[in-house]
Amino acid sequence: MDLKQAQGLLVNYLYAFDEIEKDHRVFTRKGLVAHSPHSLAG
Repeated sequence: MDLKQAQGLLVNYLYAFDEIEKDHRVFTRKGLVAHSPHSLAG
């Protein structure tokens, strides 16, 4: 294994139960992933 190619990712989840169904629909219809406005994914 070449360590120059090694990568990692840490994810912390906060389940907003009142938004899970809506977020799932948006993901399945548009491929958009819900994330915190404070995340780097935006």
